[in-house]
Amino acid sequence: MIKKKILGLFYLLTLIIIFFLIINYDIYNKLSYDSLFFYKEKIILFKESHLMLSILIFSISSMIWVFLMGFIFPFIVISGLLFGQYYGTIICVISFTFGATANFAFAKYFFKKKVNEFFRNKYPTIKKTISKNNFRYFLLLRILPGIPFPVKNLSGVLFDLSKRKFFFATFLGEIPQIYLFVTFFQNFFYSLNNSGKINLKFIYSFEIIFTVVTYFLIILTADFLRKKFLN
Repeated sequence: MIKKKILGLFYLLTLIIIFFLIINYDIYNKLSYDSLFFYKEKIILFKESHLMLSILIFSISSMIWVFLMGFIFPFIVISGLLFGQYYGTIICVISFTFGATANFAFAKYFFKKKVNEFFRNKYPTIKKTISKNNFRYFLLLRILPGIPFPVKNLSGVLFDLSKRKFFFATFLGEIPQIYLFVTFFQNFFYSLNNSGKINLKFIYSFEIIFTVVTYFLIILTADFLRKKFLN
């Protein structure tokens, strides 16, 4: 019990410190269009000279960030710039999945009992339904857009998943949308000219249109299966 409290306080303190640093140093604004254009060439040169080190730094940083319940958008943007759509997607999915699994395991260790008691008392039918097909439902949840990444990680506690099931559901479910956004930002950066202006024609490229259409078909299929199974 004391060990749980110490770990919980340490985790909370870490979140507070990181949140303070983000606000104090305005980190998210440093990922603005002007900042990215300014650092674009320097980042690419560093990656070309130190490819493995770049992958290692990116992977460890994103895993820690996801474990601390940070939003994944900044790392998706950087991945599109550094590694391109295919390698960027692979690196992001693997890194995010490990970070999310660690976050889920930590939350399950601390909050499993309270979450289960709440849903058992308030929504006994839903809890019973989920417990029968927890992996399937959670996989569909990860595919559907609009739910913040940290919320999806914590919701795994409700589904009472094993770490193995959580890992594979996260890995498979996050591939479509991560691929979509990494592809978008890769094309976005390639569309920048030396003056910093964007050629918006990249939005109408076959690659972007095909990726978006495929992603929405996956969403529609996942939503159809969700309604069918839940009903």
